[in-house]
Amino acid sequence: MDIGLAVRSPLDALDLPSRDVSTLLRYLSLTRVQRAALVQAELVEVVATAHRATARLVERLKLASTQGIKAESFNRAVGAMQEILESLMEPAAGRALDETGRRRLEWFRQHDDWGRYVDLALYAGVHRPAGILLGNPLTDAEQERPLLEQFAPVLVSSLWQRLGPFRTAHYADPLLMDALLSTTAFLRNSTARIIFSTSNVFHEGDGEPNKAAEAAEMPSAPSSFFGKQHVHGISALSAYLEQPAAAPLEVIYQVLFSLWLLSFSVREIGPEPFESGRLPLRLNGVLRELKAQKAVRLTLAVLRNLSEDATLCREMIGAGIATYLGTNNAALRRWNDEELQLDVMHLRSRLAEELSSMTSLEMYLEELLVGSLDWTPAHRDAAFWEENANKFEAENWKVLRRLCTLIRDSQDAHTLNIAMNDVCEILRVQPRARLILETEQIKPRLLELLTHSSSDVKRRALSCLQRLVLSGSRAIPSMN
Repeated sequence: MDIGLAVRSPLDALDLPSRDVSTLLRYLSLTRVQRAALVQAELVEVVATAHRATARLVERLKLASTQGIKAESFNRAVGAMQEILESLMEPAAGRALDETGRRRLEWFRQHDDWGRYVDLALYAGVHRPAGILLGNPLTDAEQERPLLEQFAPVLVSSLWQRLGPFRTAHYADPLLMDALLSTTAFLRNSTARIIFSTSNVFHEGDGEPNKAAEAAEMPSAPSSFFGKQHVHGISALSAYLEQPAAAPLEVIYQVLFSLWLLSFSVREIGPEPFESGRLPLRLNGVLRELKAQKAVRLTLAVLRNLSEDATLCREMIGAGIATYLGTNNAALRRWNDEELQLDVMHLRSRLAEELSSMTSLEMYLEELLVGSLDWTPAHRDAAFWEENANKFEAENWKVLRRLCTLIRDSQDAHTLNIAMNDVCEILRVQPRARLILETEQIKPRLLELLTHSSSDVKRRALSCLQRLVLSGSRAIPSMN
């Protein structure tokens, strides 16, 4: 009896010819050993049939998206095709094929168009990875725009659930690399890059999407790591770089590759998604924490593309990238990589050009905004604080309030030391700042820091408390 007639087929939703259904179901019924033992002609037939069925699956899913048909109705078909293609990818199957079959299997393995990695499992609401499902490549991006706009939020949601800052231990998640490969393939298209970067998904703090908020089309907002938040594609990718040294190198590389593709569209996307995703700061962390050449090389390539935007150039300066490039010359030169060296030279030139147009206060504000504090000259220069004393009142004491936020939230001793140093300097030149510090309720945090494990942090916290008491007098000397 034909197996295709004996059971209800998981491929029914594809409306395939009965011969194709029978071929694929028979293959699914075999064990792994039996599949590897198939003769050439049988494997060639399975590969050709799988090719037709996969193209049909993509066609049906696209049709479903335009006609309002629930994609969940294709769950069983997606699962079946996933199993077939994964099996056909195995070396044992590849060795058994004739030349025609090998060419088709290589197309499965190496085809670089969008269709190769589109994550049809996610699109269809299936929880199994299906990144290797193959369809027809995108040929007309504008014609495919409705599909791209439907797929992008699903992809962003998948990335956030697996790459968010509280999910860094989930590297064994079988969907992780699948989602990343799907992203890199999706972003090869310039229209898809713009849609991806502006596609917002509203999430609760636990990483699960808030469907009601999505339906309400709530406006964009910067990503937050706590509570409810809006997440766009760039912030979802950037969040994974929070602790680059703790992640598998291959996963970091795939994230960087996606960001590199996005960086080619920086002019069309604009600086805001890259800024709100804290990308310059996190790329600086990759440069400082990872020593693998391929990761450093790709990070520099991303930065070079982003440097075409003046706003992002200033973000890089604030993040400490100019400092890194200036102090790591020997380390960067050890790699005999012409493209890497060209990227370094271009970045140095571009950042130096931007630096030359910035005042010392502008440089300090960029550093403070990014949150990457380092002992740059301004922090230890008494004249800097005295010359800009009145400017610290701007925008309702924005600088002082930002420093208070860093002191409250940071766990990094280096950042705490510099932030408390700067609060002391503002108190020295602006005694009225004491009133702002009282409204910010910073004193309890300073008292807490008196028990910090770092002796430098303890000393700075004590100095801050003393300044608060003595801030009635303007004759307080600089602590530097």
